[in-house]
Formats: sequence, C-alpha cells, structure tokens
Amino acid sequence: GMAPAVFLAGAQETLRKLPEFTSTSLANIAWAFAKHGFESSESTSTSAAMLFSKIQVRAGDIMPYFSGWEVSTVSWAFVAMQVIDEVFFTRLAARACVCIMTLQNASTMAWAFAVAGIADEDLLNSLSGLVRARSENLDCGVVARFTWAYGSLEVIDPELFRTLSQFVQQNVSGFSVADISSVATGFARASYAEPALLEVVAEEALR
Repeated sequence: GMAPAVFLAGAQETLRKLPEFTSTSLANIAWAFAKHGFESSESTSTSAAMLFSKIQVRAGDIMPYFSGWEVSTVSWAFVAMQVIDEVFFTRLAARACVCIMTLQNASTMAWAFAVAGIADEDLLNSLSGLVRARSENLDCGVVARFTWAYGSLEVIDPELFRTLSQFVQQNVSGFSVADISSVATGFARASYAEPALLEVVAEEALR
C-alpha cells in the first residue's frame, strides 16, 4: 500500500480539487485509492474515511453524468474501501439501470452489491436482463462474478441461472481455479442443482 505520507498528501490534494472533478476523474481517483490502498495508521484511516465521504457527496451531485464504467468503478472502490452507505448505493443502482453497460462493468457492479450485501431488486433485474440478452458475449470471469454475486444474495432468477449454467457446461475447461470455485459457491447458495452442471463442475474441480 501507499506510504502514509504519500496517501495523506494525495488525499489532501484530492480534497482541494474535488469540486472541479468530473465523473471520470472521480471514478479514476476512487479506483486509484482503493486499488493501491495504504499502510493503515490512525491518520490515514481518518483521512480515508473523510476522503471517501467527500467523494460520495461529489458523486451524488454529478450522478446523472455517470457512465456505466464510472458507476461500476465507484461501486467497486467503495466496497473495496469498506465504505458502504445504503442510500448512496441505491442511487448508484438507479443510475446503473439507465446506463449503457458492458458485461464486464455489469459483473463488477453485481459483485460489489453482493459484497455489500445489498440486493437492489431493480438493479439485479436490469443486470440479469443484460446477461440474458448478451449471452453470446459472456466470458468465464463475467460468468463467475455473476454466479457468485446472485448466489450470495440468494436471488431467485431461474432464467439467469439457466443461462449461466449453459455457459459453464459448454466452457468449463476455460475457468480458472478461483473462478470455478466462485461458480460452485454461487450455484450452491442459489440452490441451483442441475445434474449436468454439477457433474461438469465436480469433474473440473477434481482435475
């Protein structure tokens, strides 16, 4: 993680310029602080909390300008920093429902909300529709994140799980060990027990 002095200087400069930040700048800075983290101390923890609370306020002001990438990146960053405000996440979800999103962005969004433990019905329905509409463009990472997220939130969505299951059965050898573990966990938590699916996942896990 960043050394405390570097983190504090960066946080201070960010806070100074925050009113000028566009939605893209905001997403980038939230991502950078969350991705690189910091060496924890009392001063950095206090600064991180203050920084993300101010980012949240600025994000709220310019939410209508957020793109699909920006809304998913900010959701990911806040979860990574363990700053979870349900009202703010509800606003992020509402924005995501009207954005054009890639499957990658959508799966990141689903993952973030699952980690936060927030089952926003409109968002989950919207993302589920996206997966089913673009089933030809799915990849292993996206499928693993969606399966884990919807399973973790115990969402009942048979059509979505059928789509995810079909992809897993056809592409099981392409999954990494971590992704096959996420897939197995997600289907189990969702109580989705299709025999053909269980067979291919078990075979792959034992290889």
